[in-house]
Amino acid sequence: GGRVRDCPVRRGEVWARYDSPDGPLRGMGLRLGAIYQGMRVGGEPATPIVMPCYYRVDASLYYTASSYSIAMNVGNVFDREYVDSTQTRVIINPGAPRRITFSIRKPF
Repeated sequence: GGRVRDCPVRRGEVWARYDSPDGPLRGMGLRLGAIYQGMRVGGEPATPIVMPCYYRVDASLYYTASSYSIAMNVGNVFDREYVDSTQTRVIINPGAPRRITFSIRKPF
């Protein structure tokens, strides 16, 4: 009858995407996502830890051509601090800070 460790009661993600259909920005696009993680209980069963809820925003700006695509992805746009998971009262894993990655893809 107890809760599953590190499993929130409520969790959700909302994503939006816009691709420029024509004109000088044809092939450009933007993705924006909001992630919500509700309160959850972690740690050991004898000494549980309540982890607070958090939200995070991720974004991506990209360009797609017929033979390649390039993208800039930003995770945790507002650099929010949050607890990702716990193992014990001593081992608490923080969530990833803001991170920016670039990628180039060419199918062959």
